Amino acid sequence: MLEDVVIERATLAHLDAIVELERECFPTPWTRNAFARELARRDDVAVYVTASAGGETVGYAGMWVTPGEAHLCTIAVASPDRRRGIGERILVHMIDEAVRRGAERFVLEYRASNVAAQQLYAKYGFRRLGIRQNYYRDGPATEDAIVVSLDDIQEPEFAARLYQWKEAVGEPL
Repeated sequence: MLEDVVIERATLAHLDAIVELERECFPTPWTRNAFARELARRDDVAVYVTASAGGETVGYAGMWVTPGEAHLCTIAVASPDRRRGIGERILVHMIDEAVRRGAERFVLEYRASNVAAQQLYAKYGFRRLGIRQNYYRDGPATEDAIVVSLDDIQEPEFAARLYQWKEAVGEPL
C-alpha cells in the first residue's frame, strides 16, 4: 500500500540502491560518481530523496533549488512498483520541499516520448515552456526534451492546491 511508502532524504548509504534503479530506469544512466558527488554535497542546493517500501528502495528523485527556482533533475520508480502512485507521491513531496525552500517556480524536463510523464505533469497543472532539441543522447539516437513548469508556487492559491495533493497521495500534511 502507498501508506507503507516512506520518503526520506537520501544519503550515501542509499547510493547502491539509487545507482541500481538508475540503471534499470534510464538508457543513459548517471554514473555512480555523479550520484556520489550529489549526495555528498554540503550545501542546500541539491535535494535527493528515496522512497522505500518494506525496507527496499523503490524510487528516488533529485532536484536543485536555487534562488527563485527548483529544477527536478531526476525521478524514477522501480518497474514492478510503477502505476501504484509512488512517483506521484515523490513528485508532490519534491514540490512541497521546493515551496518550503522558497522557490517561486518548479521546472523539469522529460522525454518527448514519455507519455506517462506527460500525463502525470499535466494532471498537476504543469505548463509547457518549450523543447530542448536532441537533449537526450542514447548513442547515435537523440530525443527532444519537453520543458514544463509550475509557476507562482509561493502564492496562497497554490498552497491550497498543494495541500489537496498531499492529502490525496498520503504525504504528511
